[in-house]
Amino acid sequence: MSESETIEGDTLGHALANLFAVVDGDAEPGTEEYDRAMEPGLTDAQREIAAKYAGEDRFEVDESTVPNLGQKLAAGKKLPWTFTIDGVRFVKKTSMGSGSSVADSEWWWTDGGYRFTFYKHRDQTDEVSIREA
Repeated sequence: MSESETIEGDTLGHALANLFAVVDGDAEPGTEEYDRAMEPGLTDAQREIAAKYAGEDRFEVDESTVPNLGQKLAAGKKLPWTFTIDGVRFVKKTSMGSGSSVADSEWWWTDGGYRFTFYKHRDQTDEVSIREA
């Protein structure tokens, strides 16, 4: 059974305005933040966090975001999925694991010599585990 997303009110208006502006050639989808987030490899701060937690059991993440369709349309650009550990933001750059943007799913991918596994929970704080690849 697939889930559908509903876009309402201001979000829908903003999304449509952006979409029409792009279609009419009056605007281009902004991709700067997305492009920067997609640069290969971990930053020094991310490497520090990865080294600190590599091999430990799962732990709670400070916060996480999984952009829905409405948010992506309203932003007029691709929005990467992110999570924050100890104040350092990580970006899920590739779709290598199972799961989806639906709660209670699991994502995994490898970056910078580390394997990240993210557990998205519906009723509790999201968790992540980091292992050396």
